[in-house]
Amino acid sequence: MNGESEIVWSSNVTTSSVNASAQLLNTGNLVLRDLSGRPLWESFGHPSNNFLPTLRIVDNINTGNKVVVSSWKTPTDPEVGNFTAGLQALNIPQIYTWNGNRPHWRSGPWNGQILIGVQDMYSVYLDGFTVVNDSSGTYYFTAPEGKFLMRITLNSTGSLVQTLWNDQTRNWDTTWLAPQQECDVYGTCGPFGSCNALSSPICSCLRGFQPKNSEEWGSGNWSGGCVRSKPLLCDRNNNTSSGGKEDGFLRLLSMKVPDFPEQGPSRPVEECRSLCSMNCSCIAYARDTNLGCMFWSQELIDVQQFSNVGEDLYIRLASSELDEHKDKKLIIIIPIVVGLVAILICIFIYWWLMARRKGAKGKVDAKLYEAGQTYLSASAEIVLKDDMDKVNLEEFPLFTLDVFLFDPSHPSQKILDWKKRFSIIEDFGMARIFGGNQDQANTGRVVGTYGYMAPEYAMEGRISEKSDVYSFGVLMLEIVSGKKNTNFYNHEWSLSLLGCAWKLWNEDNGSAFIDQTIYKAEFQGEMVRCIHIALLCVQEFPNNRPTISTVLAMLSREIVDLPVPEQPVFAEKWNRSHITSSQMGVSINDVTFSVLDGR
Repeated sequence: MNGESEIVWSSNVTTSSVNASAQLLNTGNLVLRDLSGRPLWESFGHPSNNFLPTLRIVDNINTGNKVVVSSWKTPTDPEVGNFTAGLQALNIPQIYTWNGNRPHWRSGPWNGQILIGVQDMYSVYLDGFTVVNDSSGTYYFTAPEGKFLMRITLNSTGSLVQTLWNDQTRNWDTTWLAPQQECDVYGTCGPFGSCNALSSPICSCLRGFQPKNSEEWGSGNWSGGCVRSKPLLCDRNNNTSSGGKEDGFLRLLSMKVPDFPEQGPSRPVEECRSLCSMNCSCIAYARDTNLGCMFWSQELIDVQQFSNVGEDLYIRLASSELDEHKDKKLIIIIPIVVGLVAILICIFIYWWLMARRKGAKGKVDAKLYEAGQTYLSASAEIVLKDDMDKVNLEEFPLFTLDVFLFDPSHPSQKILDWKKRFSIIEDFGMARIFGGNQDQANTGRVVGTYGYMAPEYAMEGRISEKSDVYSFGVLMLEIVSGKKNTNFYNHEWSLSLLGCAWKLWNEDNGSAFIDQTIYKAEFQGEMVRCIHIALLCVQEFPNNRPTISTVLAMLSREIVDLPVPEQPVFAEKWNRSHITSSQMGVSINDVTFSVLDGR
């Protein structure tokens, strides 16, 4: 009653009682009792728009009595709306929502564990729902009861929305709803049509069927559905008694099975097929592990293609339709097989050519080995030249190299003079010659570019990652200063490029080392930091130098505080004008310096 004592709502109890009491249970059920405690009326027998745990959605197949959930007229108007939701227990139990008398959404059959037309029910979060038959013709559907507060609401637009109460946010969180998409709406594609939310358009006729009205179908109105393209043998025999090849069945994977299933015996899928074949009115069958065989004799409606769940549906087709399907498969398979064979032939030819090339390379390696060069170093040089930018390399036809090199009458002699040959033979780079997969290596053959070699490598033939760090430090100083280490000499201080950087950095005058063409005051700190990092890289002892990963961390300022470097080993440099000819002739045995500029 409202404030003016006017009746707003009544339980509409059929029997009267004196001194009756009302009790709201923890389940949400409002119970009206008489003095003896006997229930006179309860709200769970007349639910509104909410489906709560322990509430029973009922369907009595004998009396036709139903307990359904009804939507509100609008989100704010609790008057009964257009939609209802309930259980339909005829044949195999299913849950429906209706818009008036027309189905709006269907759950698919209940198999004793899940509703097989609800994709989310194949996961565990919707587990706990159950359909019970009390053996008197009454079926009821209940929601799981647990420690979480849960409800399913039929809203004013006809959607079932499951929500859970969140104690932290103090709100209801949506965990599931139906229908979720257009394909979930009942009969979107009409009879013998199949809906696939991942396709465009979403509707297509089942194989062996064609649109009933091509114009409407093409405009996006699929409600008319599809009709069979070719009649079944059963239909022809009934009409004309003419023979022919027997009908067959086409398997459709991962489907939401059509409405109006008829439950059969629990048999293997082969026996389900036999039972359907013997009955001309049977146009499709399926088999569920718990339900057994299911058969269809009416129009196949509300069929949906699922992604990775659902049932395999077998539809009956004329034998000619199945033959065409096989022919289409062959049309697809044959080009694929031919293409694969062609690819395999190409791979074999490529392997054969590479094997021949490898054999020729092996002969060259053998000759180099006989000449005193190790197999590994020869292979490394070949791989190195193969990966380089081949600016100074020439290509010769097979077996003609000797003609190019030694035939004085050949015109190539004017091209391949000694200077050109030497530039081809001589090279720049060390990274892969001594085994790039080793942390450190020793070699008796020291080659490289003067000014970039670490002292331990130049003097003792020891090479490691720290040797590359040293070279990187020299390159950094060259980039900042705009000068090459091999060409730099300071007459006033008799210093190399490294020594000059060391001196100016110690005097806190690193800006004087920076190339003035790139100098900007706002970048001075970053440039001086690069000089600092470079000096750490060119320290005399390898153990004092950072690893290349540490250098990257320093440059990206992941490491902010830099250690103090020690003096580089090549800080001083002799003035070449004061070196005597005898000094110029001195060399170290088996040590070669290539004074070459990088290409």
